[in-house]
Amino acid sequence: MPRLKPSATELHNRQTQAVFDYAVQKERLDYDVIAKNCGCTSRTIHNRRKNPESMTLKEIRIFAKLGKLTDAQLVEFIAAR
Repeated sequence: MPRLKPSATELHNRQTQAVFDYAVQKERLDYDVIAKNCGCTSRTIHNRRKNPESMTLKEIRIFAKLGKLTDAQLVEFIAAR
């Protein structure tokens, strides 16, 4: 079977996941720390990473602050192009 081209949504999700992973490694964040600040469980944060479309604005703001995202990284994180 031919290989299908990933959808635009899938490409945006991959981009968001890459920025998420970069910020977690750069700031040495733990899912428990992110979850505590967001007021949810670490499993919820794991699910948000796998499916970034389900992140709330509150979670995005908290993560941007914890991950110390630059303006350019924040634009990539929300894939607003």
